[in-house]
Amino acid sequence: MSPHWINKSYSTYEATGRLQDALGCYECLCVSQGSEEVYKDQNLSESSLNKYRVEAAWKLGQWEQLEEFLKKGPKEPSWGQGVGQILLWVRARDLNAYHTSLSNLRTQQIISLSAASMEKWAYQRAYPCIIRRTISALH
Repeated sequence: MSPHWINKSYSTYEATGRLQDALGCYECLCVSQGSEEVYKDQNLSESSLNKYRVEAAWKLGQWEQLEEFLKKGPKEPSWGQGVGQILLWVRARDLNAYHTSLSNLRTQQIISLSAASMEKWAYQRAYPCIIRRTISALH
């Protein structure tokens, strides 16, 4: 695979919520170009890639890794990070933390959708967010 094709693919995968495939593209780029070059070229840091690790970990049921990745989490919370935290609270059977995290995740989603609805091209901006949630719910 050419690096140009990989660059186009990871953004498509990311936009459609296929984060495992996007992570695979990043890994191919890292192998072909070296990790440092990819991070520089894509303006990526380890913490920005962490949201993909978090989502992949909970989708694969790798709970210990999920805990590690959540500790290193990005500054801004993401959908995958919120779901991962909720799943950990369910596994720990901590009902209060579960409800708190669920409420925070709902609020986060409502805020982002509300902001998107007030702008020009609101549907196009909200579409990737809605699709990601729908795809995540189906898996």
